Amino acid sequence: MEENIQGNKKVKKLWFKRRMYGWGWMPISWEGWAVTIIYILSLAGDLKFINDSHNSFSATLASFIPRFIFLTLIFVGVCLWKGEKTKWSWGPIQPLLSRLSGDKDKF
Repeated sequence: MEENIQGNKKVKKLWFKRRMYGWGWMPISWEGWAVTIIYILSLAGDLKFINDSHNSFSATLASFIPRFIFLTLIFVGVCLWKGEKTKWSWGPIQPLLSRLSGDKDKF
């Protein structure tokens, strides 16, 4: 695990950063992108495998949903472990306040 030392504090290398709008993360390192791509390919491959082995849409969906939830929980766990703490965000507040006050010189 790579860690940067700043002063007396250890700072872990982040794979994901908090999104500017909404809740969640965005990959910011090659490790984060690799995890995201593996997650998407795992979902697509799993759906293809299940779809080929079942005859009806409802059987495919019933088999896919538990696997989707399992893979998503693993992905969110990695994001929590290797990313910033997330919270709901409305984006940068300063440009919004400038627009509301009518200050056009800041743009």
